[in-house]
Amino acid sequence: MSKADKMFEELGYKKDDNDENSYFNVITPFKHQSDITFIDGDIIISKTSYDRNGNLENETIYLNEKILQAINEKVKELGWNE
Repeated sequence: MSKADKMFEELGYKKDDNDENSYFNVITPFKHQSDITFIDGDIIISKTSYDRNGNLENETIYLNEKILQAINEKVKELGWNE
């Protein structure tokens, strides 16, 4: 298990058995799930949930390496990584 795998595990994410570059976190079974996938230099974060009427809602955020570097730099500046 890699260091990143352990870090994601500590955050409640599990590695997807079908895709070694994906992690998922089932927040509420059959109601809310969060996924993080690493593909071709992009990081795809998606959340799936059902609204009060039972309609499926999806939200997806795409991050690339440059955005991630900017986020990491801001985290350093804020002292959040200490």
